[in-house]
Amino acid sequence: MRRTTPPFVMFAVVWAAAAGCTASEGHDHKEGDHDEGQHKEAGHKDGDHKKGEHNEDDHGAAKPAKGAHGDEHGDEHEGERSVVRVAKEAIEKNDIRVEKAGSGRIGGGVDAPAEIGFQPDKVAHVTLLVPGRITSVKASLGDKVKRGDTLAIVESAELSEAQGASGQAQAALDVAKKSFERQKELQTAGIGAKRNYDEAEAQLRRAEADVAAAQQRTRVYGGGSSGSSLVVKAPIDGEIVERHATVGEVVDPEVPLFVVADLSAVAVEGRVYEKDVAGVELGAAARLTLQAYPGRTWEGKLDYVSPHLDDKTRTAAVRMSLDNAERKLKPGLFGTVTVLGKDESGPRALVPASAVQRTKDGDVVFVPSRSEGEFHAVPVAVGAKREGRAEIVSGIAPGDAVVVSGAFVLKSEMMKSELGEGHTH
Repeated sequence: MRRTTPPFVMFAVVWAAAAGCTASEGHDHKEGDHDEGQHKEAGHKDGDHKKGEHNEDDHGAAKPAKGAHGDEHGDEHEGERSVVRVAKEAIEKNDIRVEKAGSGRIGGGVDAPAEIGFQPDKVAHVTLLVPGRITSVKASLGDKVKRGDTLAIVESAELSEAQGASGQAQAALDVAKKSFERQKELQTAGIGAKRNYDEAEAQLRRAEADVAAAQQRTRVYGGGSSGSSLVVKAPIDGEIVERHATVGEVVDPEVPLFVVADLSAVAVEGRVYEKDVAGVELGAAARLTLQAYPGRTWEGKLDYVSPHLDDKTRTAAVRMSLDNAERKLKPGLFGTVTVLGKDESGPRALVPASAVQRTKDGDVVFVPSRSEGEFHAVPVAVGAKREGRAEIVSGIAPGDAVVVSGAFVLKSEMMKSELGEGHTH
């Protein structure tokens, strides 16, 4: 009885970028590998080929596939991409199925972990410019304050020195004024030297500048016209959300005494994962849900989308501002921001989430070529995902044929080919 060899499945994976590779590359043919009889049997006349010369047609080698999915998709998906060829038996065995991509939008949007924070321009950390000792605290945690309200009093040696320097500058200015007035009278009487008058005027101007600088330094430090008392004032309207000031404590400029924040509005800061970045746009509608308030949502729009990804977390920062009249949105609360997308966005290609495969170069989907059993990996940008479906922002269009089942098998074979690159034939 003859024993038949069971059928087997073979995957052949080639790179479209190898379109310049011929069947003769990598083969070392010597003279005499094909005798004249063999050429005659193949239907070639003597002299058609010189000894040792062979072309692709002599061996029946298949030409490498082009970098597009057949003729019908060549204009739609340009550039280099990998090609997977699959035997008919393998297609059936691995349930590799092709369907047309749907059209529409996924309402759920992109989910991103988020935290409520202060509005950047509505929070102030109150610090000192000089070291000192706190002698009085006028504000308590939770107090509502107005800009300019006194929060604390600090005695500062440096402020005292600045006040002393200001006094000395003022005294020098008084002397310079008298000298200038004297020279001016002599000049008017015609008995004073012009040179002495000019020098007195220059000295007066220098003294005036020294007084202005000393007074400005004192004001910046927070001191009054005299003494060593430094007045710490609220820089904005808001609420005392942090207080680190204690009477008798010695403080330095690096430690904030108070944090004042306007909580009438808050910023919701989210982190969008790399795989979802394509579905996030500036101005997109967004919805906030919080663990502290199950079942309740807050609506807004993204007013900031980071132009780059964090190197460590591989996420992009997004932010939206929300009114907080009820004071329920407390900075520090955790929740989820769901980015819904802009209302004016048109329909996108919809495919099963399993049709999208992750590779080292990004997300891809597989599309069929005109040649039976041949599939191309097409790079795509993925938007929202919901209930097993994914929006494709770019790469394919609604109605394009896509592998909806068995895409992982094609990816696996493609990866095997990449690992095997560089072998000889």
